[in-house]
Amino acid sequence: MEVAGGKPFHLFDLNGMMTLLEINCYLDNHLRYLAAKERGEQPPRADGNMVSAALMLDYYVRTTGQKPEDCQPIQSELKRIDRDYDFVRCKFTWEDAKLKLAMYKRINLFA
Repeated sequence: MEVAGGKPFHLFDLNGMMTLLEINCYLDNHLRYLAAKERGEQPPRADGNMVSAALMLDYYVRTTGQKPEDCQPIQSELKRIDRDYDFVRCKFTWEDAKLKLAMYKRINLFA
């Protein structure tokens, strides 16, 4: 797949298994939550680790030759994710959420 301003994205850029493992953990967490609710138990804490699976680590490692901790686009995205976690923890309005959604629509993870 062509990437504007970057090297093409390949299917093997998902080869690191992070995405598949995080999807598995995400679904498992939901099943554990539903099972606990059905039994009247305290449900487990939500797992938000899947969010970082969108970082395309394999793509950046392949195209830049850098370690993820040295790659500026990955570090910038991690900081944005932290700000988003802070956003959902605060008392936001629907107007704030609408502006945040508009910002998301402009994000290009490959830029």
